[in-house]
Amino acid sequence: MDRIKQWFQYWIKRIFPNWKHVVIKVPIILLVIYLVLLGVLYITSVPPFCGYMCHEMKVYYDEWKASNHANVTCVDCHVEPGFVKQLLHKVVALGELYHHITNTYEYPIVPRELAPADEACERCHSSKREFSLSGDLKMPHEKHVEIFQKEPVGAMKGLVHGAEHAEINFEKSTCIVCHFNVVHAPSTADRRPQMEFCIDNCHNGKRAPDNCDLCHTKKNIPASHNQPDWLKIHGSLSNDPRQNCKACHQWRPTNFCADCHKQRPKSHTATWRTFHGERAKADRKGCNACHQDTFCLKCHGILP
Repeated sequence: MDRIKQWFQYWIKRIFPNWKHVVIKVPIILLVIYLVLLGVLYITSVPPFCGYMCHEMKVYYDEWKASNHANVTCVDCHVEPGFVKQLLHKVVALGELYHHITNTYEYPIVPRELAPADEACERCHSSKREFSLSGDLKMPHEKHVEIFQKEPVGAMKGLVHGAEHAEINFEKSTCIVCHFNVVHAPSTADRRPQMEFCIDNCHNGKRAPDNCDLCHTKKNIPASHNQPDWLKIHGSLSNDPRQNCKACHQWRPTNFCADCHKQRPKSHTATWRTFHGERAKADRKGCNACHQDTFCLKCHGILP
């Protein structure tokens, strides 16, 4: 330890023999260190460095190049601005270097700690921007921003790479709650907010309303639904593969059918027990829509 101390003192005296050398050389040394760090920051911050130096990032680099954010660099979104903050990020990123060397990355890669902050988005976008949506969609953008700012959403299940589900922490961000896949997604369709994400996390009837017309303009009702006997025949038709019921109803809550079927029919009034036998003889299939034959055993003791 003493030898290291003596060696260190020797070179300090050689470099700075007097105060004039200190005054002249210290600023130059600091400038050189700053320029070197600046160069390292620049080289390690350009997108090709992420895409080609780290094989695990190649697919995400290619997706970025194909996105409408291809003119925005990785650090513009994933790293807070400022020399010091970028330098600190590089220190933290040494952990990523460890995973790169040991090949212990988890796929798909979810930017839990480096998810873009709202400030990054707002450098280019306004939270009050007006825009049009395709199809029959309507989107109160400003209202969503206001709600998320008042009530941080925390962890939510999101679609990563179009299919994989992952818990993503949105405590520091609101924009990417809906726009999580805006840049890194395998297809153009996956880059847009997915209805599954909206329903699973918010529009489930608990956290937010689940009415279709909240997000969609009124759709035309299929002609079949206007038939006088539709309520009677819709159950049997739902089993017909040619009837694409899921086109509209798959996004409704899982109890969509139960919302109606769990309710007692209007015919089941206080006097229903007196007349139910005659009604059952006249329309047994109607009873079987809700009741199995064994239901009768509870009172009658025999099958009908």
